[in-house]
Amino acid sequence: MNLTAFAAILALLGAEQSAPAAGFAVTGASLRSTGYACLLTASVDYRFSPAVIEALQHGVPLTLAIHFSLENRSGHHAADNPLAHLTRRLQVSFHPLTRAYRVAYPDTGVLEHVATLTTLIEYLGSIRDWPVLSSCALPPGQVWQASLRVSLDIEALPLPLRPIAYLSPDWHLESPPYPWRVAG
Repeated sequence: MNLTAFAAILALLGAEQSAPAAGFAVTGASLRSTGYACLLTASVDYRFSPAVIEALQHGVPLTLAIHFSLENRSGHHAADNPLAHLTRRLQVSFHPLTRAYRVAYPDTGVLEHVATLTTLIEYLGSIRDWPVLSSCALPPGQVWQASLRVSLDIEALPLPLRPIAYLSPDWHLESPPYPWRVAG
């Protein structure tokens, strides 16, 4: 092997190692109270795998699930009775004619459009003022723990793609739970 080929192989290996790994991570979350609801604000780092981005850009819609829970951590069996446990889904799609991405919220009917993949990932990563409870007035003197995680919903993929998604680690994108304490 000549020196040029060896240098090219080393460069490829270095580039492969420096590329960020695919996966999701919740990097921060909090609850705030208003007069009418308890609102969730969070930051999420979405790192889609190349296979998922390619599928999206070829017309495969992706469904992301955002899972929130709030549990009382006071007592022995407190976690058996969560105060709130909800999942909010959003569907991301790419439209080749307009070369734009669309984010649809099936539970509210809201549609958002963004122009680039970078803008889409920034938009998805900023969760602002999502209502999760009718009130943040939690009983005082108790320990509450909120948790947030996000995942790619493989079950929502088109049926022919599901077996591939189940077998490939490129499609298993889920954040670990992000827990934080909430004062009662």
